[in-house]
Amino acid sequence: MIPAVVNINAMNLGYTQKLVADISDAQMTAQPVAGQTMNHPAWVLGHLCMASNGAGVLLGLPPALAEAWKDLFEMKTTPLADASRYPSKAEMLASLEALHERASIRVLKTSPDELGQPSPERARARFPSIGDFVAFLMTSHETTHLGQLSAWRRAMGLPGVIG
Repeated sequence: MIPAVVNINAMNLGYTQKLVADISDAQMTAQPVAGQTMNHPAWVLGHLCMASNGAGVLLGLPPALAEAWKDLFEMKTTPLADASRYPSKAEMLASLEALHERASIRVLKTSPDELGQPSPERARARFPSIGDFVAFLMTSHETTHLGQLSAWRRAMGLPGVIG
């Protein structure tokens, strides 16, 4: 099961790279629908970095992102229009690639007993075990936000990309 999670996580990374490949730095914080705040590419990339970092932390690794990222990208933060508040697209992609690799390597080395340990209390109702929580972060959580990024592209008038 864990190799499948790692494979899906790698596929998600490839799809992420395709979704942002043709987006300029100036477009990263664009809001294409008047009166509607969408999760723009800068927020999505940073948020996915936070989630990949979180998967690593759940697996016993030390945090690998600066604390300042929390204020920008944690759950329930609002995407900002000011591009200068965000790391560059290149920095976020490099971070996401490194965090994906780090979590993938670690989860493959994690024993079934470790994965079966209870999730943190705040998440336990939805994810009873660490393995459940990590699998979610590495798969469906990412695909949810990649769908948002795909919708943002369409609202911007950009073509779809094949995952």
